[in-house]
Amino acid sequence: MKIFAETPRLILREIEMTDDADMFEMDSDPEVHLYIENKPVDSIEKIREVIGMLRSQQQQFGTARWAVVDKKTNEWLGWCGLKYFNQPLNGHINFYELGYRFKKKHWGKGYATEASRAAIDFGFETFDVESIYAITDPKNENSVKVLRKSGFELVEVFDYEGAPTNWLELKKANRPGNFTIIRTESANPDFKKLVAELDADLAIRDGDEHAFYAQYNHVTHIKHVLVMYYKGMAVGCGAIKEFDDSCMEVKRMYVLPAYRGKGIAGLLLAALEAWAKELGYSTCVLETGIRQPEAIALYKKNNYSVIPNYGQYAGVENSVCFKKKL
Repeated sequence: MKIFAETPRLILREIEMTDDADMFEMDSDPEVHLYIENKPVDSIEKIREVIGMLRSQQQQFGTARWAVVDKKTNEWLGWCGLKYFNQPLNGHINFYELGYRFKKKHWGKGYATEASRAAIDFGFETFDVESIYAITDPKNENSVKVLRKSGFELVEVFDYEGAPTNWLELKKANRPGNFTIIRTESANPDFKKLVAELDADLAIRDGDEHAFYAQYNHVTHIKHVLVMYYKGMAVGCGAIKEFDDSCMEVKRMYVLPAYRGKGIAGLLLAALEAWAKELGYSTCVLETGIRQPEAIALYKKNNYSVIPNYGQYAGVENSVCFKKKL
């Protein structure tokens, strides 16, 4: 078994013939193929032919679609990887195209974005290219989001076998790898600047209640702070503060408006959780406001559960409190 890339949760390895049952389960699902010509596979023999083709591509071009498996359980989740096009497509030839496909039961868990970024890193680090491309059905909103979070930009809509299709490009200079996270403390000047912008935004959202919330959001002496940088510019932040002996409270999550929709908040949150766990804490709690629907959606997506409002937020109608076991 040849492994090409790893992420915190995933292993990307060469597809093997023994993957046929899992791949057939995925590709025989009509919902998986809704935006892929709507032609689910009807026999495992066809899957075996596809696996043979993918293994041949890997041998010939040094890349192909790879199996994506759960690092902890070794469960087969789907596939992701770069395909080399040596035939013309939309006026291009000899280029690499990112693709991914996952079993329906694993949708919505961030696997496609996580695996895509690993494949992208492999591509730019292995091949002498300035761009990687992707195509998707404009109606496939989830796929569009994955590509946007992975750094791709829409170039045009072209006719692909009679259907309007998005043509997207990721330039090497804009790859997600240009984002870095540092661990720091609340005295960090970039953190202070981002928090000032956050507070200005919250002052508008909170209205007359802002003074109440602001008294609990001082950042003095917070020892565990993360700042996300893009090409050296601070674009997002977050922090954790001890809530009790076993729990950290997530504080001061913020991403600059121009960098939202790229998965930065999710990466910051995951990094904060990993840090809390590393420090020996087993849970995280947090508070956000009902006037911040994007924050509520972020926490729900990352498996936080709504709990009764705690501490100073008890009885406050405009607060929503969450908890997650790490």
